[in-house]
Amino acid sequence: MKINYSYISKAPEKAVKACGKDLDVSFKASVNVANAVKGMKLEEAMKYLDAVISFKDFIPYIKFCKGAGHRSEVGGKSGSGRYPVKICKEVLKLLRSAERNAKHSPGMDIKNLIISHIQASQGPKRKKAKPTGRRATWGTRVTHIHLVLEETKEKEKLKRENTTTGKNKEEMKKESPI
Repeated sequence: MKINYSYISKAPEKAVKACGKDLDVSFKASVNVANAVKGMKLEEAMKYLDAVISFKDFIPYIKFCKGAGHRSEVGGKSGSGRYPVKICKEVLKLLRSAERNAKHSPGMDIKNLIISHIQASQGPKRKKAKPTGRRATWGTRVTHIHLVLEETKEKEKLKRENTTTGKNKEEMKKESPI
């Protein structure tokens, strides 16, 4: 079965994907973890999530932050945040899975991978029985997480090419024959 990602990489041969379906974690916590990790290098993100799991650092809560306590300068940052250990373990599993996928694809340099796309979405409701033999059920939601890692070499080359010319957009428009 093919998995559809909402993100299409510009260089699919330099991208690695991983997906977690029907994870029994909080959707709201997973959105904040995804926002905190997006754009980081692979090794940095893994160290950061390990620090959150061991309560040395926290995930800043930007969305769904009502009732989240403020952390006083932990890890050089302050603001409202929490320690969502369960979702951090799941995202760490996905990062390790994507790292293994990168090892098996030819020409990939694992040290230059960054998290270019990470998305948490709500899954279907799952019926869960209430305790002590009651006939009622809870409708709990599951979470899906999609993750795309890309190599940074191409992005660095593009930045270098633009900076070496030393021309701004107006000068380039004047030179163009169109």
